[in-house]
Amino acid sequence: MKARHLMLSLAVAASALAASADINIVLSNPADTRVNITSVPIAEYAKGRNAVQTVVNDSLDIRGRGSFKTPDFNAVNFLSIGDGRETFYTAPGDKVTVSISSTEPLQLRLSGTPLIDGMQEIEDWLTPVVERYKAVVNDSTLSEARKEEKITGIMAAYDKVLTDFITANPSTPTAAYAVTAIQDEETTVQMFKLLSGGALTSIVYPLAERSNRSAESRLEAEARQKALESGDAPAPDFILPSLDGKQVALSSFRGKWVILDFWGSWCIWCIKGFPALKEAYAKYDGKVEVIGIDCGDSEDAWKTAVAKYKLPWVHLYNAASDNSVDKVYGVQGFPTKMIVSPEGKIVDITTGEDPAFFDRLEKFVNQ
Repeated sequence: MKARHLMLSLAVAASALAASADINIVLSNPADTRVNITSVPIAEYAKGRNAVQTVVNDSLDIRGRGSFKTPDFNAVNFLSIGDGRETFYTAPGDKVTVSISSTEPLQLRLSGTPLIDGMQEIEDWLTPVVERYKAVVNDSTLSEARKEEKITGIMAAYDKVLTDFITANPSTPTAAYAVTAIQDEETTVQMFKLLSGGALTSIVYPLAERSNRSAESRLEAEARQKALESGDAPAPDFILPSLDGKQVALSSFRGKWVILDFWGSWCIWCIKGFPALKEAYAKYDGKVEVIGIDCGDSEDAWKTAVAKYKLPWVHLYNAASDNSVDKVYGVQGFPTKMIVSPEGKIVDITTGEDPAFFDRLEKFVNQ
């Protein structure tokens, strides 16, 4: 009875607020609660975080109920209460109700527009899948291999909820949102092609386009990397500037084993891997050359990081572009290390920080 009374109270309060405000907050907790909303234009956000120039921040101390003005642009809204976060999307003038039943942990329901109602419906379907995922991640009795196997199955179930929705509702605004939530790249591309009607005019369609472009790029990168790691293909030659401004070509290192280390100063795991890489560099002095290829940094940040971490090997600056070296090599994550044979062929590609990389390096060098 208490739960039913609570939901009824929230519904009545939401109904009373809907006529007078744009984003209505309804709290079951009578205590003062700080609610923060940060809004950015979808058009800017869809181009990447670095493209965001317009940011609107608003905060309220709410007891029971309160309201925010809907931004005057198509917006991605990030609502936060304490450590809890929720994301939703609005067009100018949209009426949205956020009914919050708990703040720690944050538990809420969104309603008010066809897009948001559809998103809430999908979230309800996904909740049991997410709970299964959490249970597996936190299960200390499972081996890593078994855990990975279970997670793979859970992610397939997660994507099936989304693909079923899109297949049944391809012309709804929420179908565009569902595309952005799919985890598998091939599925993302397939489902994006199904969008039609209202999905194409949905305020979140630019985000679906971004997800599709990203998925296509990743699939292309996977294909390039798979071709390169066969051991038969030569490592694509490149010329990049070094710390002193000289142009350095990969082909100039022919005759030596070479480690290509794709990294960035912003990458924590790249930095954590430096001590082991330094050990290998010293161990194989004269036999193995390391070429650090910086990605995603400004030139100043790159040079500062090389000096800060005292990295003794060759360093090259890889400026972002459509034909940057990391894209040519199909790099999908950082750090990525590639072993190039003295004949100039790639014999190993490792993404992430993996100690076994150095075991494989030893076998290649000593073969």
